[in-house]
Amino acid sequence: MDSITSRNVTARGVPLSRQSIAHIGRPIAQVSNIHDPLEEAEAARIQFEAKAAVDIQRIFRGYVARNVYKKLLKEERERREDEQKAAVEIQRRYRGHLTRKTKIEKKTGLSPELLQWAKDFKEVQMENALERHKKMTVLSQTIYHPKQTGPTKEELTLAAIQIQKHIRGFIIRKRFEKLERKAVWHGSTFSKMVRDYKNMLRKCQLRHGVDRPKTPFTIHDFNEYLDMRKRYESVFDKKSFGNELELIELEAFFRESDLYPSASEIDEAMDVVLHGHDVKRGLLKNEVLEMVFYIYVPKATGLPMTRQSTWLNPIIDGVEARKLIGSEFVEKAPLEVCAKLVIDSKRERRERENQEKERKLEEELAKNRKTPSSRGSNKTEL
Repeated sequence: MDSITSRNVTARGVPLSRQSIAHIGRPIAQVSNIHDPLEEAEAARIQFEAKAAVDIQRIFRGYVARNVYKKLLKEERERREDEQKAAVEIQRRYRGHLTRKTKIEKKTGLSPELLQWAKDFKEVQMENALERHKKMTVLSQTIYHPKQTGPTKEELTLAAIQIQKHIRGFIIRKRFEKLERKAVWHGSTFSKMVRDYKNMLRKCQLRHGVDRPKTPFTIHDFNEYLDMRKRYESVFDKKSFGNELELIELEAFFRESDLYPSASEIDEAMDVVLHGHDVKRGLLKNEVLEMVFYIYVPKATGLPMTRQSTWLNPIIDGVEARKLIGSEFVEKAPLEVCAKLVIDSKRERRERENQEKERKLEEELAKNRKTPSSRGSNKTEL
């Protein structure tokens, strides 16, 4: 008991319970929570399965996306179509082979009974034909045949021709009435529009080197001319100012008219229409129309394709490639291949120029070497 009381008393003689907590220090908190190992293993397994499921989904979606992308490619699509056609053709040939083979295997010779039946049937047919012929001869001698009445074949043919003639005339008159109404919508008369149309054809032929121009008139070509002229005139009225189109607005006029000529074609058309004069004013409506029909020659002139396809302005089957931009018929060009082709061509041309310079330099050096030797020989002779 004395030992316990002595322990509770410090060296200074002050009891331990009376000492300050600052001198003693706070006790350290200890928490021990031991988890169940089975629960931890189960949680780890669930987490691993979830991660594996995500990886499986990711790999499968990538596989599906790659297959869909391959099917969208042009080469892959064409290859699959060719394989499908080849498979169908092989199946068709093989089924036909099996069918012919089966028929050959099932085919048997004719029996004597069948041959005898066919011979008897043919004799019966001949006897019936002879009886019918005898009856017809007897009836033709005794029965009265009345005279045929009604129109003959020639009269029916003439009537059909008359009907076709009237119907075609009716259709043509309707078309001419439609053209006359179009001419009135253009603010002119039908006869004046026909004269303008023929003058346009004659000018196009003369400007493209035709000595004897011809101006045939067809309803279809004249109708197309009226539609094109109406479209170009509406664009001109929108872009012009004071019935004149500024030269800087000429390219915008062609672009809004869905036409894409090159700069050289526009300059050539302007030079031909204006007779080489330098105009300091805007272009009039007739001049712009003549330029358009000079570049885009109408089919009624009978002239072949006058435009040339260039690198910057390609023409495919008579259609400008710029009109096809953004459609399904145009694919992106491989610029790497084009750039490599241009770079290789420039490198080859530079190498040829360097070789040519080296060759000329060697020839000049050879000439200079020969000249002193010839001078020395002349001195020795003297």
